[in-house]
Amino acid sequence: MKTKGVLALLSDSVGCTYQSTGDSNYLLEHSLTEAFRTNTRLLISAFSSELDKIQMAIDMAMKFGRRLAIIGRKAQRIIDISVNLGYLKIPKDKLINLKFIDSKNDNYADDMVVLITGERHEPYYMLQRIARKRDKLIHINEKDTVFVMTIPHAGVETMAASTIDLLYRSGADVRTINRKLLRGAHASVHDTKLMYNLIQPKFIIPVLGEYRHQYAQMDAAKSFGYSDDSIIMLDNGDVVTFKNGQKQKKITSVPADEVLVDGSLIGDINEVVLKDRENLAKDGVFMIIGNIDARKKKIVTQPEIVCQGFMLEKENPQLFEELRKIFLTTTKESFATKFIDWQELKYNLRDRLSKYISKETKRRTIVIPVLIDTIT
Repeated sequence: MKTKGVLALLSDSVGCTYQSTGDSNYLLEHSLTEAFRTNTRLLISAFSSELDKIQMAIDMAMKFGRRLAIIGRKAQRIIDISVNLGYLKIPKDKLINLKFIDSKNDNYADDMVVLITGERHEPYYMLQRIARKRDKLIHINEKDTVFVMTIPHAGVETMAASTIDLLYRSGADVRTINRKLLRGAHASVHDTKLMYNLIQPKFIIPVLGEYRHQYAQMDAAKSFGYSDDSIIMLDNGDVVTFKNGQKQKKITSVPADEVLVDGSLIGDINEVVLKDRENLAKDGVFMIIGNIDARKKKIVTQPEIVCQGFMLEKENPQLFEELRKIFLTTTKESFATKFIDWQELKYNLRDRLSKYISKETKRRTIVIPVLIDTIT
């Protein structure tokens, strides 16, 4: 029976910068055993996707007769699902439900193992909360042993480093595992080549990771015997098309930038809206409100300024005073005509205020003039 074979392999690239085959966790098991031999409370961080390492910690806790506590609702939910599906095995009588810390309860016991899990940055975030004593259930102290079993993902290295520093400042016994000595969650370059050999795809498309990871897989594919034409390097949004088993020469693209939407997505989120949201997040919003009697052509009250994400008036009162002067001058200029053109006045206010703010602060703050026609 003739098989069709594999046209293209979209292969994970994150682990392609590592050479180890990663066929064993014996070094981790040895280090974890040494940590369990301490007669102190043990805190262990693990990624929620690495169920084999979580099970190893659970088995070790049962072997040494320790009780187990799980921190975080999300972590508890993930572990509950894993237990129900049979991926994890935890004796129910060994699980602890922690109570909030108060003057009578510090949730400290020598036989306790605290499991801290999550995705990407989440274990580090939880460890920082615990180290700063902001968590309601666990506070790290000098009697604790902390075993960091989470190798930071690309882009999380800075947060991981600051977390380890905080843990050392707490006085706890902190133990970390060298990345090179652990079996990673991503296939190494040798594992990737093994996949090439097993399925023999016609094309290789490196995916996931940063460009350096994808470049490492491209080198691996070339060393395995693939030609440049058989390796397809794509950026986010690139679209490659195959027809009758052949790659089309032209690679098209689609919009693939990050879109952050708060609430329900109703209607089209166009580029103007996204640009405004970007400016709002970076430079804030400046709103100036004025009450004007259009019939008598006079400004009834001093303009009121409301800012979010810009700056406080007490930080730079001269700037705010000058902005009020620009508002008053521009508004009075509109009184020269028989009727006030409200749209033109708003446009002039927005233009002049924006230019002045940009000149003085180097910010592209969103400026919103609000004009209220008041009868006096």
